[in-house]
Amino acid sequence: MQIPLSLNPPPHLPPTIEELWTATDAQTLDRLHFALANDDLALALLAIEGATPEATDRALSTLNDWTDRLLDLPLDPPAEALRRLLTQELGFQGDTEDYDHPRNSSLSLVIERRRGLPILLVSLWMILGQRVGFDVQGIGMPGHFLASVEGQLTDPFHSGEALSREDAVQLYLRTTGGSSPWQDDFLDPIPFPRLIERVIWNLVNTYNRRNEPLRFYRHARLLAELFPDRPQLQMIHATAAEAASAHPLALDLFRQIADRFDHTSLGKLAARRASRIQRSLVARC
Repeated sequence: MQIPLSLNPPPHLPPTIEELWTATDAQTLDRLHFALANDDLALALLAIEGATPEATDRALSTLNDWTDRLLDLPLDPPAEALRRLLTQELGFQGDTEDYDHPRNSSLSLVIERRRGLPILLVSLWMILGQRVGFDVQGIGMPGHFLASVEGQLTDPFHSGEALSREDAVQLYLRTTGGSSPWQDDFLDPIPFPRLIERVIWNLVNTYNRRNEPLRFYRHARLLAELFPDRPQLQMIHATAAEAASAHPLALDLFRQIADRFDHTSLGKLAARRASRIQRSLVARC
C-alpha cells in the first residue's frame, strides 16, 4: 500500500468541501462504524459502495434467499456446498475482462452480475457460510484473496476450486512474480477490520488510476476516519485532498500529520508537502 507521490491531473475547478464530503458520506461512515462494531460484513460492504437503501434492501433480501437455498443442499463437506450453490447454481466467477472496475468491489453489483474481485467473492462465501454455521475465513494472501472453509483453502475467483498449501504457493508466485519470498503467515486468516481496509484500499487505488478525484477523496477519507491512528492512512487522505485541488484542506491535513507524527518519516514527509503547498498558495496571492 504505497502513498502516491505523483498525482493524476486535478479537475479544472477545485471542489467545495460539501462536494468532497457530503452528508451521505457522513452517513456512510456511521453505517461502517456500526457494521464493524457488529461484525456485519454485508452491511460494511454495502456501506463502502454507497448503496442506496433500496439497493441495500434488495441485496440483503437476495442473501436471505440464497441462505435458504444453501440450507436445502447437503452441507457436508462445507466447501463443496458453497461451491455448488455459488459457482454451479448461481454462476459466480471472477471478472477477468474488466478486473479493476469499481463495480467488482461493490457487493450489490457483484450480487447482480455474478462477477467480482477475489476479495468480494470470498466475502460472499464468508457471509453465506457463516450464516449456516460454517467457519469461513478470508485469507489475505498478497496478490490474490482466498477463502478457508473449515480449514480447506478455496479460490472463489476460479470456480471455488480447492487448493493445497503448495497450490497456494504456486498461485502466489504466478500473481506476484515472486516479488518477495513466500511466508507461511500469508495463509493466516485476516481480521474483519483488515478485510474492510483492503476493500477500501482497492477502491482508493482504482479511483486514483481512473482520475476520479472526488471518489478517490471519499474512499481515502473513509480509511482515515476508520483508522485515525494510522499515519499512512492520514497521508493518503491529505494526498487525496491535494489531488482534488482542495489545497487549503490538504495544507491543514498535512500540517496535522506533521505535528502528530513529527518523529516519524511520514511526519517529516507531511511537513515537506505542507511547505510546498504553502509556497504555492502564497505565490498565487
